[in-house]
Amino acid sequence: MSARYENRDVPLGPPRRRALLALLLIRLGRVVPTTVLIEELWRDARPQQAVATLQSHISHLRRALTPAAGPGRSAILCHQAPGYVLRLASDQVDAYRFEQLISTGRRLLAGQNPPAARDYLTRALTLWHGAPYAEFHTHPSIADESARLEQMRLTALESSAEAGLLLGRTAEVVAELESEVRQHPARERMVGHLMTALFRSGRQAEALELYASTRSYLVEEFGVDTSADLQKLHTALLRQELGGRTRGATGGPARPAATAFPRQVRTTMSSTVTRPAAPAEPAELAESAESALGAQEVPNGRERGTPAASAVLLPPPDEPGIAPPLIGRERELNLLVAAMAETAAGHGHLACVLGFSGLGKTHLV
Repeated sequence: MSARYENRDVPLGPPRRRALLALLLIRLGRVVPTTVLIEELWRDARPQQAVATLQSHISHLRRALTPAAGPGRSAILCHQAPGYVLRLASDQVDAYRFEQLISTGRRLLAGQNPPAARDYLTRALTLWHGAPYAEFHTHPSIADESARLEQMRLTALESSAEAGLLLGRTAEVVAELESEVRQHPARERMVGHLMTALFRSGRQAEALELYASTRSYLVEEFGVDTSADLQKLHTALLRQELGGRTRGATGGPARPAATAFPRQVRTTMSSTVTRPAAPAEPAELAESAESALGAQEVPNGRERGTPAASAVLLPPPDEPGIAPPLIGRERELNLLVAAMAETAAGHGHLACVLGFSGLGKTHLV
């Protein structure tokens, strides 16, 4: 914690005097009773003349802060029964400016003005320099305020990322969130924004890995699954439904979203190939594949169906090194893609592709 006046540091004195100023700062503009200040400054080790000692610290602080009041103006630190009050404008304290900028930025975001919202939130985050009030961690009320401000910073970061995604600034969002998500893996809103930014940057595999690691962390640390919102986002990622197209960072023309799911998500699928005693007809093959991979009951009572045909995006037939698309196997291919998506989501599957030799099982898988 520091105080500056006309670009010069104001000497605040020893640690207990600095703690006194911090106790008044976190209750800016409110009277803090003398008994509360003594209890929070000394707790069980209060001096015999606690009131006189407190008054001495108040006197030294008042002299140190007098230049900031200006000539002919009342003191910043005043006595007001039953205690003392610090009279500073909120814009003279960076922590309060920080809160005001965040409030304005979030209000602009709710009002569908992401450019202005991101500007205000960025300005708020630039005021952040290390953990607030870190030197007073042994004082419970100051430590609580430090934790509150840290939560506000994370909320501002999430709101700024949301505005950045609306503006199409996916690379910036990834750079802003990657290290923060590592430090705060339980912040599911932040994880969701990073997953979206990775997906739209063409890094779909990393987005899936991030979901898997977040889910594992929540299960191991807290015994809970991911939230419904994050699960919906994960499903949308698997189905290639995360926005489709995003606006350019400058409001320019739309640009295509990330590449097709079957070519990006590297999920190993085990295939068991068997030979029936007699050659099977194509209708029988389709039926056997559907019985092995079809809809199944899940714990919440709904059925897992197959994705729409539009969800299966095949590479063009003339792309170098890529086999031409299958003809007449749309249903079987959809079943396999659905099984792979469910496997990536943590629901294991064994996909059995059955048929006689030369029918194209390897090509299908």
